[in-house]
Amino acid sequence: MTTMLPGRSPLALIAIFAGTIEASALASLPMLESAEKQIYVWFLVGFPPFLTLLFFITLNFNHRALFAPSRDAYAGSAVSHNEKRTFETLHLNYSFNEPVEVIGQGVKHALEFVFQQQRQHPTSCRTIKIDIHQ
Repeated sequence: MTTMLPGRSPLALIAIFAGTIEASALASLPMLESAEKQIYVWFLVGFPPFLTLLFFITLNFNHRALFAPSRDAYAGSAVSHNEKRTFETLHLNYSFNEPVEVIGQGVKHALEFVFQQQRQHPTSCRTIKIDIHQ
């Protein structure tokens, strides 16, 4: 499991920007004239919601841009965005009359195979489909 440093998540960055703006307002607002204060106050009111709106628009249209490539990593190896992902399905077919132990052994071997392949090719996605028919 990867842990993120403080301030590295997208919402934390929004909070840092908004907090910086609010802190600068605390220091500079008393020194401004009345007309300048009005413009600056509207900026202070509008900037955090605007930043949050941009975050959600980005999240909606391009969610992968908000996280570092290491979030897609498997076993600590980073995945290149240019690297092609492959998808494979491993099919297991069993008869309804087969003992549970046989099915369990087959699933165990399939999982071992998938884990071994995942270590060798971390960008691929593998699924196991188990069909039990009469």
